[in-house]
Amino acid sequence: MIRSTAEGTGNYSGATAAVDVVVSTADLSLGMVNNSSPVVPGAALSYTLRFGNPGGTSPAATVLAVPLPPGTSFVSASDGGTLASGVVQWNVGGIAAGASGQRTLVVQVDPQAANGSVVTATADLRDATTGRSLARANAAAAVLTSSATQMTLTATPDPARPGQLVQYAATVTNRAANTQYYTITALVPNGTTVAASAISQNVYAACSGATVCGPGSVILWGGGGHPAVVGAGQSVTVTFAALVDAANPLPNGTVIRSTAEGTGNYSGATAAVDVVIGP
Repeated sequence: MIRSTAEGTGNYSGATAAVDVVVSTADLSLGMVNNSSPVVPGAALSYTLRFGNPGGTSPAATVLAVPLPPGTSFVSASDGGTLASGVVQWNVGGIAAGASGQRTLVVQVDPQAANGSVVTATADLRDATTGRSLARANAAAAVLTSSATQMTLTATPDPARPGQLVQYAATVTNRAANTQYYTITALVPNGTTVAASAISQNVYAACSGATVCGPGSVILWGGGGHPAVVGAGQSVTVTFAALVDAANPLPNGTVIRSTAEGTGNYSGATAAVDVVIGP
């Protein structure tokens, strides 16, 4: 197991967090994203879990388990997922080489959740026979009693093949009563590149001045003194097309991720989306 820690320090306070990653010999991938963060108390919070097998072997049977996030109650789970002893579980079965799948979970945030609290969730894909963890993923959503910004991120097609363009669209919505000025960022997914010509320019955009943005690069809209001006109750959408690497293709069953963030005058929001490499 390996660990990373993070710390945020403000004027008069600070906080730390840590996450553990399991190092496994199994060639399985797992992604977990929640809908836009932040979320208001009492609202529904949905999770999308994508899994795949980019390797050559797989356990005969696997189980996908998500402990119910603290401060939430169970609403529903797709594909026969059941809640028992505080854990939502799916019997996934064997995952053939190159295969992938998806499950969804919906919970309700406690209506009395404290402003500024965080809902954290962890998913675990296990060997059904031994209980050994084969892949893990996690997600976090901030809870705010009033959120002036909403963010969504979509991707199509999914699954995507090597050599194919995946079209991403990030939408930021101003829910405040007055105009806000936004910068928007998006991360180029692993195993892909984004040509500068494939980035929308309805809002001033840049990617470190490069003609081609590599994996892990950050695309910025609204920088350089050219923010996106979004009126009360209005939205703006920015887009980019990511080319899935065909020269050094990722194996089928690999999960790739992009994240997006919209930051306004006094508020912000994040969103993420996973896409599976597939036939």
